[in-house]
Amino acid sequence: AERSPLALSDCYWFFGPLVLMVELNMMSKSVIHAFLARSDNPSTALAAFNAAFTFYFAITAASEVTTALCLSFMKSRADSLRLSGFAAVVLALPIAIALAVAFTPAGGIVFGGWFGLGAQAQAEASASVGLLVISAPFLIVRANAFALLMMARRTIIMTLSTLVRLLSLTVSLALLPIWLQGAAIGAAALVSCMACESVFSWAFAWPHLR
Repeated sequence: AERSPLALSDCYWFFGPLVLMVELNMMSKSVIHAFLARSDNPSTALAAFNAAFTFYFAITAASEVTTALCLSFMKSRADSLRLSGFAAVVLALPIAIALAVAFTPAGGIVFGGWFGLGAQAQAEASASVGLLVISAPFLIVRANAFALLMMARRTIIMTLSTLVRLLSLTVSLALLPIWLQGAAIGAAALVSCMACESVFSWAFAWPHLR
């Protein structure tokens, strides 16, 4: 069947929600910073969280291109599973490094020697990296969901997913201090909100997977 010509309005409706999504997404870290700045030991918590965040997402940067990978190759349900498996294999080594930093003396080398943190901040940063590792499967799910939503031109769902992320982040930051302290609160809240974002986006994306 002959396709109708591309209209400029189609581009706006596709692109506009993506811009808003990026703007909202950038707020996540600022919200965490604002919360940690009011903790009992703000300088240690902020230093530890930022060091853990920078280290973890630097070594797992490949997860950020998974959406582009899915956009290029996803045609069926089987493709989604294969692409998820490929992303898991690519992330296996970075995750192994992150786990070593979180649970072995390597954490002292990274956060003490490289980042120059004190003993307490090193411990909090290592614990935070251990928590951030949990985000890996959710990032893969989100990449699949976002690719499907973009192919279906349902980018407004991606914006709504980011709103869900921010709302769940606020709730997490309010509840997690019951069980956690310092930088670990920020890391766990970030993982929690990414999980909520991924589940929400996938709930709307999976019907488009044939």
